[in-house]
Amino acid sequence: MNNLHASKSISVDCVIFGFNQGGLEVLLIRDTENENKWRLPNDWLIKNESLDAVAKRVMNKLIGNSSNYVSQVKVFENLDKTNLNQTIIVGYFALINRGEYYMTAEGRKTDASWFKMKDTLELICDHHAIIDFSLNIIKEKTLYSSIIFNLLPEKFTLPELIRVYEAVLNRKLEKANFRKKILHMNVISAINQKQYGTSQRAASLYRFNFENSTEFKLNKEILNFNYQD
Repeated sequence: MNNLHASKSISVDCVIFGFNQGGLEVLLIRDTENENKWRLPNDWLIKNESLDAVAKRVMNKLIGNSSNYVSQVKVFENLDKTNLNQTIIVGYFALINRGEYYMTAEGRKTDASWFKMKDTLELICDHHAIIDFSLNIIKEKTLYSSIIFNLLPEKFTLPELIRVYEAVLNRKLEKANFRKKILHMNVISAINQKQYGTSQRAASLYRFNFENSTEFKLNKEILNFNYQD
């Protein structure tokens, strides 16, 4: 991707999404100018540096890895109307498996924390707009791509997969219908292992079939899961 050449300052702001059993979460850092506000992690574009490189640098600083699903969202200009200095904000979003990454020393230094999407927080510069825009893109892509599997561990149960879909789409699914359709697509396979250590009956573990990921593109209609009222 080419650099943006402009006289304005260019900031790359990253919406890092993760999932736990409580739902979809976003990683935020405390604002240095107002400790009562939170913000998206960001960094400035350096001369002769690509925007993608900045986004990966932001992730490396916080979680020590950037080899996740990272995608540019869009350009947001002048989100902070009180700031006389014109700034171009390039939004990115990333999906990570929370269980595989840990906060770095730099992340702890910035007081980085995970927050549920339903949490009410005061963010700077209308960062809510970047988060909402990113989430809408993820929702749309969820219906025709394998993007959602980036939030899951390599081995997962069907109930876990359902919870991730429900968290991203913010809708309850008809579980029996979901199981039937997702198994019919042949994009996940049972691995002859069980998940133990929970209060419920041991559940079968599955993995994502990368070789069949194109099935999502071929079966858009089948992913129109029935919702519960």
